[in-house]
Amino acid sequence: MKIYIRHPLMNRCALFAFLVTLFTGVARSEDKVTFDEHIAPLLRQRCGACHNPNAKKGDLDVTTYLNLMKGGGSGDSVSPGDADGSYLFSLVARTAEPYMPQNADKLPPTEIDLLKRWINGGALENAGSKAAVPKKKAVVAMSGPAGERPKEIPLPPRMVLEPVFKMAKPPMARALATSPWAPLVAVGSQRQVLLYNTQSLELVGVFPFPEGQPNVVRFSRDGRLLLAGGGRGGASGKVVVWDVATGDRVTEVGNEIDTVLAADISADHKRIALAGPQRRVKVFSTETGAQLFELVKHTDWVMTADFSPDGVLLATGDRGGGLAVWEAETGHEYLTLTGHTAAVNAVEWRGDSNLLASASEDGTVRLWELENGATVKNWNAKAALTSIDFTRDGNIVTCGRDGIVRWWDQNGAQIKETPSIGDLAVSVAYCNETKRAIAASWSGAVQVYKADDGKPVGSLITNPPALEERLAAANAAVQQKTAACAPLTAAKQKAEADLKTVDAALATAQQASATAKAAADKIAATKKPIDDARAAADAERAKVAATISQNEAARPLVGEALRHITEALGKVPNDAKLLEVQKQLTDQQKAMEGNAAALQAKIAELTTAVTNADAQLKDLNAQLEAANKQAAATAEQLKAAQAQHDQAAKALATAQQAAAPVEAELAAAQQAVARWKDEIAFRDKIAALQKELDASRKAAADKQAAADQAGKQLAAAQSSADAAKKQAEEAAKGVEAVLGKIHAAQARPAK
Repeated sequence: MKIYIRHPLMNRCALFAFLVTLFTGVARSEDKVTFDEHIAPLLRQRCGACHNPNAKKGDLDVTTYLNLMKGGGSGDSVSPGDADGSYLFSLVARTAEPYMPQNADKLPPTEIDLLKRWINGGALENAGSKAAVPKKKAVVAMSGPAGERPKEIPLPPRMVLEPVFKMAKPPMARALATSPWAPLVAVGSQRQVLLYNTQSLELVGVFPFPEGQPNVVRFSRDGRLLLAGGGRGGASGKVVVWDVATGDRVTEVGNEIDTVLAADISADHKRIALAGPQRRVKVFSTETGAQLFELVKHTDWVMTADFSPDGVLLATGDRGGGLAVWEAETGHEYLTLTGHTAAVNAVEWRGDSNLLASASEDGTVRLWELENGATVKNWNAKAALTSIDFTRDGNIVTCGRDGIVRWWDQNGAQIKETPSIGDLAVSVAYCNETKRAIAASWSGAVQVYKADDGKPVGSLITNPPALEERLAAANAAVQQKTAACAPLTAAKQKAEADLKTVDAALATAQQASATAKAAADKIAATKKPIDDARAAADAERAKVAATISQNEAARPLVGEALRHITEALGKVPNDAKLLEVQKQLTDQQKAMEGNAAALQAKIAELTTAVTNADAQLKDLNAQLEAANKQAAATAEQLKAAQAQHDQAAKALATAQQAAAPVEAELAAAQQAVARWKDEIAFRDKIAALQKELDASRKAAADKQAAADQAGKQLAAAQSSADAAKKQAEEAAKGVEAVLGKIHAAQARPAK
């Protein structure tokens, strides 16, 4: 067959369509469209020059089914069952840029329709293939009503802390974002997003962003998802979303020809908006990854985009001062907000979605009501502004080119400000959980400030060291602290030994003092009853002596009285009363004479007892005096030992006080060594498990490929069997036809 080309300038698209029709046949609408029969010739002709095993532009090869389905540097090219959500189709249909084929006319409608039918039909490889099930995105659903604290606060799992990328100096953190419900701040660094704890200021996670520089980071309204948008200026742009609770990368949207500068995810997790230098705002479905609509209004780079907390509206601002509000569901323009005279670098919604704040290079903050789009408040913020954030209690935090973070109330009154960060401040975020503001500077510094007084409390690193570097630094710190600690520890140990020696002497002195005192107390106890008995005997003796003295003084008087009574009786012999008195005096005189002997005997007895007691006491007093002297001596020794103990204890306390900080630093350094060793082991374990997972996936893919090949062979065998069966049926029909002729020939003619 000859092909005649009637004119050298004949349209190449028409010629290609003709050739495809001629050699492969255009599939009818009821035909099964397959890669081998219909799509491979089309893609090889249209795209094979740039996307083949040798050129592989964009890391994509379209010449084989397997390589096409692997996708390229921008991710999956084909989403089976979803042509509109397939990146390849969006470029060929020219609903997204860069348009394909590049520098050529758009494909004819018949070819675009053929490609669409192939993808929607399940992207079959051949007639024996089964349609692939459309892939669903793994974005988790919103955990509760927007604005309400989740029952379970999303926190990251243990993550590998190895940085993805290292630079010679700290890179600028173009974007910061804090979790609405957890003490977490995301810091955009080169090719990665770093997750820090805002209380401890420790790194808790690293999210790889190989797409390039993250220019915007956002947490979802429930804190479950973390979004990053960015790329490479003038080359590519993308938005990536991770699940904070698992650390998994769950979806990505956008394949821009320039970096993404603004992005956000809706409260219900269903939409992602992105924008940048292309001046267009694109809204994607997180479920399918397909672009839902495109907002074309801005006349300059779109710098900021923010869904309202209730998910109803989307606010966007551009470098020319343009500010617009859109219906998030439909993309219809809702309001145009005019007033800013320079770039709108940031917008932020109040928690109730009824107020929008915008921050501009013109140095003003404007608050907008969303009924008519009127400015309800605006004020001079003292500097060209780069970032703004609402606090949970309704205050506003800003930062700008003067490097100062300021707090404002909604009337525009300044509440407080921080010291300058030392350079242009490019981003600010407020953590409601720890009441701290975090600001990033042009030079790569990230400073954390207390909300109560605006004073700095620490900083974050945008260029964290590798784990081996951290371990080496920790080991060096251990060596340094060990050297610094050695003399202090030796001094402390000497003080401890000295105190131990003094303690032993003190214990000996205490024992000796106690023994001497016990001996003195024992002698005193022995002496006391003797003292008491002597005192009693002496007192009794004095009492008896007094009685004797009284009797001796009374006896002459009684004798004189008896003589006078006797003389009186001589004159009155029968006087009964005188006789009675005479008798009583006589008896008294006899009794006194008898008692005098007894009392003298008692006096002698008591004198003997006192003498004996004095003899005993003389020896005991000598013993007690000696014992008291011994006790006094040991008490002095104890006092001296106690003084030595106090001095040694004071010396030990001084040594301990001097050593404690350095020992604490040494212990911290040792803990750091243990920690980074553990982190390295964890990293290596995860790497090994990831390698195992990759091997398992490859094995599964190989098995699936073998199964597909077997299916293809089965389909071919089935086709051969069907053809043979058809031939057999045709042969049988031929047999029947011949038999019919025979039967007709054998039939007798009618009479």
